[in-house]
Amino acid sequence: MNLKKINYVLFVLVLGLFASCHSPVNTNDDTLVNSTYTIIYDGNGSTGTVPTDSNNYEEGEIVTVASVGDLVKTGSTFNGWNTAADGSGTARAAGSTFSMGTEGVTLYAQWTANPTYMVTYDGNGSTGTVPTDSNNYEEGEIVTV
Repeated sequence: MNLKKINYVLFVLVLGLFASCHSPVNTNDDTLVNSTYTIIYDGNGSTGTVPTDSNNYEEGEIVTVASVGDLVKTGSTFNGWNTAADGSGTARAAGSTFSMGTEGVTLYAQWTANPTYMVTYDGNGSTGTVPTDSNNYEEGEIVTV
């Protein structure tokens, strides 16, 4: 092999080594990629369309909590969102904001049972059988006597 070919091969090898050592793109460095997280809403036993949030949030980004939308739960009133289905997590009011952490968040609808009332009949000293009604009625509900 002549000296010219050897110099050319050495030049190509050195150039290849130099390029691989000084690459501006480091695909193994996780710090170059910003992770994003999502918000999922869960109706928690309700009916209707659960709100959706199609945004991807970076850590520290501000999230605005969705409203109840058209979710309903018979005999209950919507009482905000919570990070735990049983309400033991962090409460989030609809329309409030919070800073995204380092993982996605699921928010569960919280429902408060509406107060109910019973109808009691009093014979007012009369004899005979007094009517009974074992139903529970919500405020504003129509009761047939």
